[in-house]
Amino acid sequence: MFSKIFRILLTFIIISYTSAVYGSENTIKIIGSADSLFEKKHYTESMELYERCFHSGFYTPRMLIRLSLIKEGLGDYTYALYYLNLYYSNIHDKSVLKKMDELASRYNLEGYDYNDLVFFIALYDRYYTYVVFAFLTASALFLFYLYLMKRRKRTLGLRSLLFMVILGAVYIISNYNIIPGKAIISNDASLMSAPSAGAELIGQINKGHRVTIRRHMDIWYEIKWHGKTAYVRENNLLFVEKK
Repeated sequence: MFSKIFRILLTFIIISYTSAVYGSENTIKIIGSADSLFEKKHYTESMELYERCFHSGFYTPRMLIRLSLIKEGLGDYTYALYYLNLYYSNIHDKSVLKKMDELASRYNLEGYDYNDLVFFIALYDRYYTYVVFAFLTASALFLFYLYLMKRRKRTLGLRSLLFMVILGAVYIISNYNIIPGKAIISNDASLMSAPSAGAELIGQINKGHRVTIRRHMDIWYEIKWHGKTAYVRENNLLFVEKK
């Protein structure tokens, strides 16, 4: 019985590995073909191949830059900005911020303001794993320190409270997204006063604007727009996040 289960698991692992390797090789070939077409200035054909890879869940920074250039050339500033945003969320290159600001200014788009705080948040997002690891290491070391203090029968005082604060920080960082998400409006959309199609219409928002996501309820996302709380359908948003 055990040997039969082992053979089944081994077969499954081999098939899964083979599929993954074949899929990766196929994706690499597609990107190679797209790069060749791009260099030959066959931009539309290369875009179709790049987007096929993108929608399969794979992209490279160079691919994002090239997609952005093609989209800008086609006048599709919404997706040009979307690909630039994705590039910046993976590679924090300040020169890309200037390009986004240039496009946003050209088309009178809001939500693309950048300052030192935004850059700091981007760095935090990039090194999030290391931040969590640092807090966990600090917690373990501090716990060991408290243990030694206790063994030597010394008063802990506020040290135990400090330890609880560190643990609380670890819990919050690990379980809650303290950095609000960003999204770009993909289509001209209606802004509703509540997360419902039957709610009051409070305005319209044009495509290309970038908004901060506060929370979401089913297919609705809450945003702040011109000082008002509004709700937008999910299918009108392009989410800017790392993959």
